Amino acid sequence: MLPKAVLGALRRQQARQFTLRRCGRWLGGEREELLRCCALAGEGELSRACAALAAPPLLNHAHCDQAAKQAPLSCPGTAFRAGAPAHRPPTGLPGGHLKEALATAHADEVLVHLAGVVQLVGDAPADLAQHLAGATLHALPKGQDDVRPIAVGETLRRLASKCLCQAMRDSAQDLLAPLQVGVAVPLGGEAAVHTARQWMYRRGGHATDVFLKVDFHNAFNTVDRAALLRQVRLHLPGLAPWAEWCYSRHSRLLFHGDVLTSDAGVQQGDPLGPLLFALALQPAMQAAQAGPLNQSPHLIFAGRCLLSCDYRAVAAGYARLAAAARQVGPHINLAKSELIPCGGPDSAIDRGVFPPGIAINPTTCFTLLGAPINGVAFCEQQTVAQRVDKARPLLDAITELPEPQTGLLCCAIARGLGLQHACIHTPAGYASSVLATQPLCQQLDPDYLPSSAEGAILAVNRVLPAGDQIPVPQLGAGAWLHAPPSPALGPLFKTMVRLRLRLQVALGDAPCPMCDGVADSYGDHARVCPCGGDRTKRHHSLRTLVAARSPAGFHTEVEKPGLLPPRPEDGGAPEDDGRAGPGRRPADVWIGNWGLLGPAALDLAVTSGMRLGSLAQTAANGQHAVVEYEVKKCSHQNTLASCGAEGLQFLPIVAEACGGGWGPMALQTFKAIATAVVARSNEPAGVEYDRLLQCLSVALQRENARAVLWRMPG
Repeated sequence: MLPKAVLGALRRQQARQFTLRRCGRWLGGEREELLRCCALAGEGELSRACAALAAPPLLNHAHCDQAAKQAPLSCPGTAFRAGAPAHRPPTGLPGGHLKEALATAHADEVLVHLAGVVQLVGDAPADLAQHLAGATLHALPKGQDDVRPIAVGETLRRLASKCLCQAMRDSAQDLLAPLQVGVAVPLGGEAAVHTARQWMYRRGGHATDVFLKVDFHNAFNTVDRAALLRQVRLHLPGLAPWAEWCYSRHSRLLFHGDVLTSDAGVQQGDPLGPLLFALALQPAMQAAQAGPLNQSPHLIFAGRCLLSCDYRAVAAGYARLAAAARQVGPHINLAKSELIPCGGPDSAIDRGVFPPGIAINPTTCFTLLGAPINGVAFCEQQTVAQRVDKARPLLDAITELPEPQTGLLCCAIARGLGLQHACIHTPAGYASSVLATQPLCQQLDPDYLPSSAEGAILAVNRVLPAGDQIPVPQLGAGAWLHAPPSPALGPLFKTMVRLRLRLQVALGDAPCPMCDGVADSYGDHARVCPCGGDRTKRHHSLRTLVAARSPAGFHTEVEKPGLLPPRPEDGGAPEDDGRAGPGRRPADVWIGNWGLLGPAALDLAVTSGMRLGSLAQTAANGQHAVVEYEVKKCSHQNTLASCGAEGLQFLPIVAEACGGGWGPMALQTFKAIATAVVARSNEPAGVEYDRLLQCLSVALQRENARAVLWRMPG
């Protein structure tokens, strides 16, 4: 009666068809999906609740047989991979039961017994391995004509693997990064996208440069287990007993009552699966990067390899990668691989050096890990297709939920992070991603420019009020915050923190006791006050510290005289009116052994972005003051040219007083000093660089705090 009352008598046929479709959907499992969504939402699993509504139905034997014919490399024993925890394992023990057992008053006792059952040393009976290391199989559709096999392993086995993942995380990161960023590397996917996007932007228009995306066919299921276990024993011996117990024998897999055996590959649902796969493929990645241009960004993420450089070097790297990968099982899928010439249609690459079946994209617009690269119009088109259009079926399904509150919660999740206006909040999310991944991007690509972070911050500032805009950070400004605390700083440390947080260090403004200026309550004047000798003390403190931290082999000397001829206006007299001999002293720190180009003259200076006339530029660009002063140091009295004529390398070392940042030349010099110190300390170069930067940053902020306290009333 309801369809007739609503639609009218003349539309009975339409109402009948509508009712039949609804009943068919209900009988086809829609009711079960709705109830599962409500149950997950009640547990707070909103993301899984949305996935339950939008996930495609499982396939039967007929669909799997048809897909197997179209994918001949997928054998029955290796075509299924572990994954979705939404279904129960073969023994029927769900993880929720263990969580409920640990929520009682006997949680400690349960943990003791559970730890006794989950043996991580591989001492469990070998006959049980094929069962406990097996899984229940499910088939999901993948595209139009493919199947994604999903396996659900035993709960206790997954629990043991997760514990080992946590224990091996640091070792795996040291071993795999930066060649592989998909395992044990936080934000690895985002860093890969940012690195590729900037590399394509920098190399745009280069006729001989290319970007190559390499995809492996059924990679997880075809990797040779013997090669995999060899890599585990060689690099992660603590993981070897458990890995051998799980993968040295055939695995027993259950699919709709049928028993299949798996003797190759790793189960993708196994928490250790990505790590084991990455270990097996690491020699292939090392072979790909073994060419002469090994500084170009080559990396792999979850079975997708990226090569970028001159097309001849990329072709050679591709050949080495393919040969090394075949030795451990995976074969390259040319149908899904893609070659992107940076020069577009005008590129001058020789396509004959690449396999004939590889796709060539002359538009320079492509997707990487689901993210669009190059071209504003292409990015907008992909965003609509991959985000907006895919969200519509989910939003339509949410309207069918019987509980409005559940639909409201899922709707907030479907929009993404609960944000209300994507156009307003997207710049902030992008800036967070760029800043968080910047160190990793610089490891992936030595030529990666930090200017992307500045652009991201400027994009955020465009949608913020003037008073809430984010200042562009200065390089190295926060290094002192990572230094070990020292009780010797005493009250100076409190002042340093207040200056950093932009808090008042005095109750109000007062006349400066050293000059005719006003000592403001925020300490800005004290850091630039020309009287009282504080600026000289700050300069000498940094100069002495740089000289002391330099290794003995540098032959360092402070204020070495006579490096340059005297200025004509001085009449040949020395700068200090002494009798040490004529000549100028451009070096606060002279390093006699600075490499093949001869000795170096380090000229230290501390400037300020609060100086009159530079405040507006500093607010827009935090590095403006130090970069400008570096140029001034080089051009003043023609010092750079004069040093070059005398065989000296002139290196201006400039710091910014208020923010605490350092100039580009200063950071480059500190890295060179840290690299030289490595031979003496046996520490990584990055550790020594951070240590040197922390010492200099602490000294700078300490002298600033002392100048502020010296001018405070009382």
